[in-house]
Amino acid sequence: AYLPARTAMGSDGVMMTNPGDVDADVLILAGVPIGEPVAAQGTWVMNSQLELDQATNDYNAGRFGIPWPHTLPDADWRQLVTGSSRAKRRDSD
Repeated sequence: AYLPARTAMGSDGVMMTNPGDVDADVLILAGVPIGEPVAAQGTWVMNSQLELDQATNDYNAGRFGIPWPHTLPDADWRQLVTGSSRAKRRDSD
């Protein structure tokens, strides 16, 4: 699940707790508001639903580059993205 959290400019900080028994990954971004509309779907963020639909169509048509193998374990994924020649793509077995 993705749980967004926002703070106001000038706030003293953010406190996060993880009440579950599963580790959590956290991504923290900071910046000045750009005053644009926001549309989000999954991990994609655009300015409108129309742009999200176009991005989905482009992705499905292969216009986002070579798809990466989603089923790799973490260690294999690290090898793949660091350019190691030992990385083995499971989807080509």
